[in-house]
Amino acid sequence: MFWKWLLAILFWWFRKAPPSPVKKFKVKVKHMTNVNLSWKDPTTREDGSALDATEIAGIELSMSTGGAPPTKFTTVAAGVQTFTVVDLAPGTYDFSADVVDTQVPPKVSAEAAQRRRNLVMRKIPQG
Repeated sequence: MFWKWLLAILFWWFRKAPPSPVKKFKVKVKHMTNVNLSWKDPTTREDGSALDATEIAGIELSMSTGGAPPTKFTTVAAGVQTFTVVDLAPGTYDFSADVVDTQVPPKVSAEAAQRRRNLVMRKIPQG
């Protein structure tokens, strides 16, 4: 029993802080039904300590609309820093990016980078 207690304390002691959120998270309309998400991977953890790119398991991208809870739609590798969402219907969308590190169990950035984009379909005049 003593060893389990000691291992639990050592595990807690050597845990690192969660990663910081992505930087410069942007959502840009690309064509009429597509949006381009872009960001910069973090280089620090929430406590200010360094975060190497090899310590990032991935960036989880989520989307919601109409006040619904966000739904994760993909995870991209560290260093990718861009993703295009295609075939969106007109409406207001909330996009978020969460950084997940490689610790066991993994830690997720406490604050997700979030942006809202309203897609408006416009009819292009003929002639």
